[in-house]
Amino acid sequence: MLQEYDDILKEQLDGNVIEIVEPHNSDILHPVHYLAHHIVKGEGKRGRIVYDASIRGSGKKSLNECLYSGPSMLEDLTALLLKFRTKRVAIVADVEKAFLQIGLQEKDRDVTRFLWSTKQNGKIQ
Repeated sequence: MLQEYDDILKEQLDGNVIEIVEPHNSDILHPVHYLAHHIVKGEGKRGRIVYDASIRGSGKKSLNECLYSGPSMLEDLTALLLKFRTKRVAIVADVEKAFLQIGLQEKDRDVTRFLWSTKQNGKIQ
């Protein structure tokens, strides 16, 4: 499982979905936040990494609480089901990697950091 976790993160690094950054230092004037993450794996499927932005620091708000959610972009479920049933053909898509395609402004990236430890040549990096 750990090897699969590492492979997924390496693929995301190679695909410029994630980037390696310098450790947090006091010169950064904007907020820095580290996300918790874990792998979710269905039976017979490849795992996917889930980042948890709902965890709070001691006496602090979670990242989810600090983000502007904006108006709901989702349609009413009843209306959506009715539209689905009135047409002859329905198309369904898998949006597994859709959220990995969302770009962040460079100044906002430091609130979506996460730690990733790898073991190379017997040493943890």
